[in-house]
Amino acid sequence: MRKISLTIFILGILLTVFGFFLSKTDEYHFVLRIVSPAYVNGMQGIKTLESHKDLKPGMVGFREIAIPLSKRLINSKTNEKMSGYQIKIIRWPTSIGQGFGPSGVKSKRKVKAECFDGTPVNTTMEILTKNVEKLKARNLKWYSLGIFLMGLLLSFVSFFIERKQKA
Repeated sequence: MRKISLTIFILGILLTVFGFFLSKTDEYHFVLRIVSPAYVNGMQGIKTLESHKDLKPGMVGFREIAIPLSKRLINSKTNEKMSGYQIKIIRWPTSIGQGFGPSGVKSKRKVKAECFDGTPVNTTMEILTKNVEKLKARNLKWYSLGIFLMGLLLSFVSFFIERKQKA
C-alpha cells in the first residue's frame, strides 16, 4: 500500500508541475491546438485576412472572429435581436488609418465587416487580434488551473492514504 500512495503522490506532483507549465505554453503550438483550438483557428483566420484581404463563412477562423464582432454590434443596439446581425464577410482594406494615443501617433489597420442585412461593422486588426487572444487566455487559465488543482488533490489523497495505513 505504501507504493500505491507514493505513486499517487508522485503523479500528483507531476500533474501540479504540468499544470503550472501549461499556463506558459505560448510557444508550443501543438499544446495550444489541444487546449485552445478556437485560438489557433482565430489566429489562422487573422493570417488569412491579412494575406487574402477577406474572410468569409466556412473559412478557418471566420467564426472565432465574427462572433465577438456580432456581440459588439448587438451591445450597441440593445433592443435588436441577434439573428439580424450575423456577419457575412470581413474585409481588410488596404488603407491604414492613424490615431493619436498617449504614446503619440499610432497606425491602425482598419477592418470592415458586413452583416447579412447590410449593416457595416468597423473595427481594427488590433481589436480582432485582442479578441482572439482572449480565447487563448480563458482556455489556458482553466485548463492549467484544473490540472494544477487535480495534482494537488492527488498529493493530498496520497497523504491521507499513508496516514490511514499508519493508524
